[in-house]
Amino acid sequence: MQRSWVGRRLTDITTLNERGILVLAVSRNGLGLPELATPEVVLGARDVLVVCGPEDELTPLLA
Repeated sequence: MQRSWVGRRLTDITTLNERGILVLAVSRNGLGLPELATPEVVLGARDVLVVCGPEDELTPLLA
């Protein structure tokens, strides 16, 4: 996850929508089962996102 996303709501991260990336679920601190994502979810530094979207848009986010 990009550092600029920490502390922001999913609905406020327009980059995701512009790139056709959908956040399906969020695992808090990367522990336990992920919870379904809602637009109001505020991202934490250690959250793990379950996403889908075009491979060419997702690959740069993994670096």
